[in-house]
Amino acid sequence: FIPMWITSKFRKQYMGGACFKPTPMRCKKDQFNLFTGWKVDETQIYDEQINKMTKKELEEGPLKFILQHLRYLSGEDQTEEAYQFQLKYFAHLLKHPAVLPRVSILWLSVPRVGKNQFLNFLENIMGSKYYHSSASVRDILGDFNDVIRGKMLINLNEFKNGWSVIEAMKEIITERYMSTREKHKNTIRLENFIR
Repeated sequence: FIPMWITSKFRKQYMGGACFKPTPMRCKKDQFNLFTGWKVDETQIYDEQINKMTKKELEEGPLKFILQHLRYLSGEDQTEEAYQFQLKYFAHLLKHPAVLPRVSILWLSVPRVGKNQFLNFLENIMGSKYYHSSASVRDILGDFNDVIRGKMLINLNEFKNGWSVIEAMKEIITERYMSTREKHKNTIRLENFIR
C-alpha cells in the first residue's frame, strides 16, 4: 500500500491507511481497500461460445475434468453429498467473499492424488494475492504469521500431526477477527475472511 500511496495523486484521500474488506463490505472513505476483486473479473477476452452454454453443457464440457477431480476428492463414502457440499462451499467463497462460513474442508488421502489441483484452479479464478499454500504450520499458526493477511483461502499442504494444532486452527476457521504479526512488529487484529 505505501509505495502506491506515496506516488498517488489521490494521496490525501487515503489518510486512513489501508483496510481489507471484500465486497459488498466497504472501507472508510479515507482508507484504501486492498481487496480489488477476483482475478477473473479482470478478464478482457471472453469466449462467446462458452457464455452461451448452459450449466449442464459447461459441466459436461469445459468444466468436466475439474469437477470430476473434485468428485474424486470427495471420497468413497457419501460421495455425492460430499461433492455437493464442497462445490457449494467454494461457490460461496466466490459469490460471498465477505461471509465467513465457519467450517473448513479437510482432505485426507495418500500423497500424490492431486489435492492441490482443485485449489490451483481456484487460485486462477481468485488471484494469487488471495491464496496461500504452505506445508509449514508455522507460516499459518506461528508467532510470525503475516502471510495470512489479506488471504481468502489457505491450504495447509501435507499437514502432518495436524491434530496437535487443531485448537489453534479453530480461531482461523471460526472467529470473526484474528491476529497476525510480522517479525519485529506489533500484533495486528484484523477481520477474518479466510477459508
